Amino acid sequence: LEEEIEKLVIITPDPTHDDAVEAALLEARQNYKMENKWMVKESNARFELEKNIAATTTQKPSKAAPAPKRDVLFYLAFPIYLIGYALHYLPAHLSNSMTNQKVRLIEFKASVRFSTALFLGTLYYLIVVIPLLFVIFPIKIAFLLLAAMLLVGYLSGKFNLRYYC
Repeated sequence: LEEEIEKLVIITPDPTHDDAVEAALLEARQNYKMENKWMVKESNARFELEKNIAATTTQKPSKAAPAPKRDVLFYLAFPIYLIGYALHYLPAHLSNSMTNQKVRLIEFKASVRFSTALFLGTLYYLIVVIPLLFVIFPIKIAFLLLAAMLLVGYLSGKFNLRYYC
């Protein structure tokens, strides 16, 4: 299992170089422009580039990692991010807390966090959001608000990936 997982993740051979690798990856991610983000070929090329960076970076970073670039899109999309963050804070925070309390090995945190977030997010919508929307609003408006909440949550996640990851 370990051998197969190593093919699918980025590994720093020497943990003392983690900071340098992280800085190099951050710089590479800012400079790497994918033409078609949804295409597997582009994702594989980026992944292989990042694996190569992690395997070959050995020096300490010469300067602090550059801050994410904040362009006009950042300032236009930030309010949407805040709304999405606020609307989905409860299931995301619970997922993060549960994962940090229960999972000790870092190798399993991402998959457990994803699974619990998916489960808790589904429960959140089924138990809290949908009943609340359909009690307060007429059915057409409730459907529109539900779709808007899902879209804002999705866009908030994309914003987070672009500017904070």
